[in-house]
Amino acid sequence: MNLTSHLAPLLFLILFTLPATAEKQPWTVTAYFENDLFANTDQSYTNGVRLSWVSPDVSSYERDERLPGFIRRINDTLHFFHDINARDCGDRGARPQTCLQRNLVISLGQIMFTPKDRLATAVIQGDRPYAGYLYATFGYHTRDATQLDTIEVSLGVVGPASLAQESQDFIHKLRGIPRFKGWDNQLRNEPVLQMLYEHKDKLELGPVAPDWRAPDWLQAQWLPRHDLITHFGTNLGNAQVYANAGFEYRIGLGLPDDFGSAALRPGGDNSAPGRNDPRRTQNGPEPLKQGSLHLFTALDARWVLHDIFLDGNTFRDSHSVDKRPIVGDLAVGLGLIYERWKISVSMVWRTREFDRQDEIHEFGSISVSYTY
Repeated sequence: MNLTSHLAPLLFLILFTLPATAEKQPWTVTAYFENDLFANTDQSYTNGVRLSWVSPDVSSYERDERLPGFIRRINDTLHFFHDINARDCGDRGARPQTCLQRNLVISLGQIMFTPKDRLATAVIQGDRPYAGYLYATFGYHTRDATQLDTIEVSLGVVGPASLAQESQDFIHKLRGIPRFKGWDNQLRNEPVLQMLYEHKDKLELGPVAPDWRAPDWLQAQWLPRHDLITHFGTNLGNAQVYANAGFEYRIGLGLPDDFGSAALRPGGDNSAPGRNDPRRTQNGPEPLKQGSLHLFTALDARWVLHDIFLDGNTFRDSHSVDKRPIVGDLAVGLGLIYERWKISVSMVWRTREFDRQDEIHEFGSISVSYTY
């Protein structure tokens, strides 16, 4: 199995998705990249990439012609995931704060994990297995001004078919970094099916300093503001089984009308612009009419019942370690919107995931989003 065989579906998806763009309702494409080289390490969760497309607001996942035909047929099969009779934001009588905005999210991604010792060719007892995961995800987002519900169905493969070794070797060769020698011990090929649900609530906290007298050119909506976005959910499948909960706190100028800047995690495609986001409205006073700037900190805690990347293959013997049941991620970062672009940069600290892990793991996370 070569790289071309995996790129073909990606090109097919791009070709059939782009023509569906509507003039008044934009698509959003987001590229995610995470790597522990930002923390000067090369181990554990060492790399993750994902490319996601978020559809325009659709009135129906099955009937809206702005979605490609083959996507509508799949959605018709999965119609029990969403309420096709709910009131659309364009309907007369639908209140702006309660009307529903629906978006379909299609993602392709790859993540990889390696032990600490790059030179060992035998299985390293007590350190995590070599593992890679290649996947495609269909996500269904239903939101109003203060709530977002996400349902995701992911199909993928763990093992050599994920091309994790080839991807890492290619990048290490380009950068002149020594290769890992133990990929022959990675988890074996296994198909993966995952289903996720996550709910988010956004609490608008208002201006940071409500009594501050702003210059005339700085309209009220561009005063420094802050908000709090909470979430909880669950992810079920043969790769991972967990329940999670957490929050994101944001403070800045012209906060985006979205649900945060999560790291590359299941359920993390939440930065599609809402109806009042500057990426859509492109209005406001100078010099901020083209964007916004904010700081954020986010926490996600997971109660993990199963993790194939630590527990090993589901249906055959493989290397495994004793995982920890509670894992948490803490992220601190910066978000910037300019015209139709959104860029988020953060550092993420992850607690120890298995018993003999020496210390917490640190990695960098970058996402670049464009609304067109």
